[in-house]
Amino acid sequence: MKVVLPIVLVVLLTAGASSQTLGTKPGPMQYPEAMPEWSFKGAFEMAFIKMPEAVVEEADTYRWPSWDVDVFMGLPENFVANAKVTTQFINWHFQLGAKWQWAPTEKFRMYAGIDYAYFLGGVGAGAFDNSNRSSFLYPNISAGYNFEDFTITLKGELNYLLSKKDRAGTIEISASENVFNGVSGALYFEQPFWGDTQFIIAARGNYLKYVYQNWLLFPTTDTFYFVPEFILGFRL
Repeated sequence: MKVVLPIVLVVLLTAGASSQTLGTKPGPMQYPEAMPEWSFKGAFEMAFIKMPEAVVEEADTYRWPSWDVDVFMGLPENFVANAKVTTQFINWHFQLGAKWQWAPTEKFRMYAGIDYAYFLGGVGAGAFDNSNRSSFLYPNISAGYNFEDFTITLKGELNYLLSKKDRAGTIEISASENVFNGVSGALYFEQPFWGDTQFIIAARGNYLKYVYQNWLLFPTTDTFYFVPEFILGFRL
């Protein structure tokens, strides 16, 4: 029931949407297509993540989905600027970056880019007053193929933890800075859905030491964990 309700809400919210809302033609979101200068495209996504059992120490390791808004803007010389906001209401992950688009063939295209992200987490309820501030760097590369009726894109990403500060009440703890935090890989499937919208479905695997969604548990282990995600979205 937890999974079905958010899906229904997203379908209702996006069914009548048009790509003209963001001033660009219909098409895929993650596929590395060329973008006209100063044009925009955007997507709304949900990500369901399975937390490591060794960290959460309970049988139910699935969490309420995160909600993402992703926007791309075309720049000169085949560059693309991107911005993304991810939230679970007590967690906020802000991401900015740039990519360079390369087209070896008409249908096979690639992105090479780098993103900077800043994470804010906070809970204040009675005596429970905790927060987290973290920053990340994500070098990434994507390769996609256009099959006319749909596109498939494979994206690989490195994860560097630039800084991390946890606070519990008046106690503040800073973690090691500028450390390699792991790798991620995602496979995106995109196809026309309804009108000008595009449906996005993806599977993402993360191999990370620090998973920012787990910040409330104040994890201190120096172990890599495999963290899978399932993503649903709509290009608007």
